Formats: sequence, C-alpha cells, structure tokens
Amino acid sequence: MKLIIKSQPFRLVFYYEDEFRQLGQYEDVETGLYYNRFRYYNPETGLYISQDPIKLAGNNPNFYAYVHDSNAWVDPFGLDLVDGTPLLDNTKLFRIGGSGVDNLKLKSGEIKLDPPGISVIRANSAEEAAKIMRDAFPDAKKFSKLHEILNSGKIGEIDAKSIRDAGFDVIHNPTKGIGDAHARLIHPDGADGFSNNNLKKLSDNFKCPK
Repeated sequence: MKLIIKSQPFRLVFYYEDEFRQLGQYEDVETGLYYNRFRYYNPETGLYISQDPIKLAGNNPNFYAYVHDSNAWVDPFGLDLVDGTPLLDNTKLFRIGGSGVDNLKLKSGEIKLDPPGISVIRANSAEEAAKIMRDAFPDAKKFSKLHEILNSGKIGEIDAKSIRDAGFDVIHNPTKGIGDAHARLIHPDGADGFSNNNLKKLSDNFKCPK
C-alpha cells in the first residue's frame, strides 16, 4: 500500500493505493502484471507469461495455466494446474492391466463421466506407476485383483503424443485416491469414439506389454 498525492485545481488529493490482489499476488503497476513469487501472471489473459520453473516436477502439465477456478482456489506460488488440461505430448502415461483392446474399453461407470474416458497414470516408469497405485490402494486383500495385476507387471506405457496420433486425447484429472498422478484418456466423439477399430489403433501405439 502506498500514499498517492495528486494535484487538482485549488486542492491536493491524498489517497492510498493497494497493489495486493489475490493471495500471494502483488501488482506491478508499471506493467499491469501480478507478481506470484516465482513468475508473473497476466490478469487479462488468465495465464502466466513464463513457464512453471519446476516443469512437470510440480505436477503441472500446462506450464502457463493458473490454478483451477480462481473464484474458489488460490495459487500463491504459481505452480498448480487445472483439471481438464490436455497433457503435454512428451508426458509418459501408464495403463494398469496392459494395453490390450479389452483393457482399454470403457466400463459402465466410465461411460457416465464427463467426458467419458479411462484412467491412466502419469509417472516416469511402470514401477513408479505401480507404486502410486499400491500407495493409493494399500489393502492387498480388499484390492486383490489390482495387486495381482501390479505384481505381474502388466502395465502398458504410452506418451500423450502417441495417444493423439491414434485419434484420442488425454487430460489431467486428479482423483481423491491417486491425486495429481491420475489422468483421463478420452476421445473427441465421447463414448462412441471407444470403438474396437479406434481402440486397436490406440493399442498398437502402446509399448509392450499388451
């Protein structure tokens, strides 16, 4: 906050101007940008003008995006990401249970999602993806089938570009159990896009195992 003094006919006007905006933001009045500790945010575009300094280590596939809904969330450090953001082409993703066509089909509950899609895990390796799932669902008895799959090592690997090359897309989709490592593989045509022919193309773009 600073004191502003302006001269008007026959008088001086004194008032205070506050440069603080949302939590963690301080306005640079010369540029009109908001400073967020690590980088500047442009309130007119709703984006940062520079990339996330810690890249994917900050669980932020869209390096320029602001946090979620700015009316309900704040992001003091400018490092958060937005649910539904398309992931970068080089993002590694893993499908638990392998990449066979049957394992890529929508389940009844997944058809009802908006948009419909299947779960994939964002990680650096199949081993890391398996650890994420074990940590999220530690009860081996309750989730015996899942742990059996994880122990078998049947985890398909693909990147976001290969998903798009097959006509699909993948978006950031955090969940309560898995958190920011969870993503959703979707199709522009919704549930209709998960046809056997389309899934065969997608399956072929995965790395083994099937």
